[in-house]
Parts: sequence; C-alpha cells; structure tokens
Amino acid sequence: MGYTTPAGASVMERAVGRPSTWRGQLAVVASFATIFMLGVATSLLGPSLPELAGRVQIALSQAGLFFTFLSLGSVVAILLVVRWMDRPVRHALVVAGALLAGSALILVAGSKTFAQAGAATAMIGLAISTAGTAPNAIIADRYGRRAGQMLNALHLCSGSGAFVGPLLIAAAGRLGGGYAEAFRLAGALYLLVGVLWILSRPPRSGMVSFQSTNCAWMTVFSGSAARRMYSRE
Repeated sequence: MGYTTPAGASVMERAVGRPSTWRGQLAVVASFATIFMLGVATSLLGPSLPELAGRVQIALSQAGLFFTFLSLGSVVAILLVVRWMDRPVRHALVVAGALLAGSALILVAGSKTFAQAGAATAMIGLAISTAGTAPNAIIADRYGRRAGQMLNALHLCSGSGAFVGPLLIAAAGRLGGGYAEAFRLAGALYLLVGVLWILSRPPRSGMVSFQSTNCAWMTVFSGSAARRMYSRE
C-alpha cells in the first residue's frame, strides 16, 4: 500500500496517470499477451531439444546448455531493466523486448550451428525478461489498490502459455513440419505483441509498489521453474 495524502488518496494513485482511451486499454491487452507469450517461449525449448540438438550436431546430453543460455539472458535482463520500471523509458523497453523476442525465436528456427542457436537462445531469455517485467508495474500503476486480482490473472497467462508451447511443437510435428515452424509461429506472434505495445499508451510511471516488483521477480522464477520441468522430460 502506498502512503496516503490528507485527502485519503494514495500517493501512487495521485502520481500515476491512468489513460482511459483505447490506447490505455490496449496496454492492458498487450500486458496479458506479453506474459502469455513469455510462457509459450519458455516452454518451447524443452520439447524441441532432440530435434534442435540433431540439427546443430551436438549430443542430446549437451543440449541442456541451451537452458543455461536462456537463464543467463533472463538474469542479465532483470539486473539491467528492473531499475527502469518506474520510469517513462519502460514503454520503450517493453517494445524493444517484445520485438527482440520475436526476432530471436525466428533466429532459433533458422540456426544451423550450436553457436547460432546458443546466441539466439540467450537473446530469447534477455528479451522475454525485458518485456515480461514491465507488465507487472504497468498493471499495478493502472489499477492501484485494485491491482491484486488483475496481477493474479496476469500470471495465470504465463501458465497458460507454458501449456500451449509444447502443443505447438506437437502440432508442427503432426503437420509434417518440425520445431522450426513452431518457433517461427511463436516469433511472429511475439512481433505482433510488439506492434500492440507500439500502438498502446501505458499509464505514466510513478511509484511502483512493492507488490509489482515482487510479481516481476515471480514471473522470472516461474519461467525458470517451467524450464527446469521441461528439461527433465
């Protein structure tokens, strides 16, 4: 909870702008789409490891390094961007993160060497964590004290995306394609999310609550848990 003024309104509610236009609503839609795609992106790698390892000509036992690259990218992103989540530049960061995530997913699909695939995987981790941190703060800033339920729904999207990712791999295989088609589709969807962010107008940043910062970290940790789960399969 934020500090309150004599008039009874919280500092955060007074300091933060809440656009009621369609562009403001689009920022909410983009936030949910971003967290959903974060779940999709983190769950694609596990089911695709056997085919990916064969394509880049490494042993399957070495393919677990891709999870290391993904996690390193995520950690670097959090260390770099979390301090900017209460500043206006966060809109630009989430746009850049979504567009980079889409591009990196497509790069994985086209990678033919271990170095290419490893670099693209690290870029995915960097990008999805850059894009995935801001929605928590944006939702908290927009809804203030009423943000709890919205943040719960936001993080449900991450689990839903993690459920959909392996289904994309399976569907691509059944249609005669492979993991590359699933990565390309996910990349195209992430690029679309980036376009949504470009068109949107998030609330002006003010005091980011302790709750929103905690939720940002929980998103990363839940993504890491999903990656560990799929790496054991």
